[in-house]
Amino acid sequence: MYIKINYKGLYAGLSITYSKQMKGVNSILSDSRHALFWDFDNVDREEVIKIMLAVQQRWQLPPIYVLNTGLPKFWHCYCFYAVSYGLALHILAETPRLDKAFFKIGVIRGYWTLRYSKKEGRTFTTDIILPSIYYETVTPNELSILRYWTKRL
Repeated sequence: MYIKINYKGLYAGLSITYSKQMKGVNSILSDSRHALFWDFDNVDREEVIKIMLAVQQRWQLPPIYVLNTGLPKFWHCYCFYAVSYGLALHILAETPRLDKAFFKIGVIRGYWTLRYSKKEGRTFTTDIILPSIYYETVTPNELSILRYWTKRL
């Protein structure tokens, strides 16, 4: 339900929605650099792999982990490589088919978050790891975990 009031150019709104607490991982590291995360919605597996291979080659990135979120055509990608916020922003902005809401929310907050908890009983599966000659500079233990609220489950 959403209630809105507009009075002489002043606008106020109130919404009541179903929310659920989820677990996620943040891109920002303790030294203010970022690990690289991508979120793709409604993109074929082959296209995600093609896109990520091109990104990996262009930026000389270490292995990229491609995970399916439990629905066909929905993907999360992780690269355990530390970069500045500006470079992360640049790499993500140049990534074709990246989920626009994921990118926009990350820009607003200054870091990106990917859910890792189950959603509607769906679990993540590692689909493919794109190998690389370059080394990872971040370990998964360096990533910060958080609980957050999400709508419309």
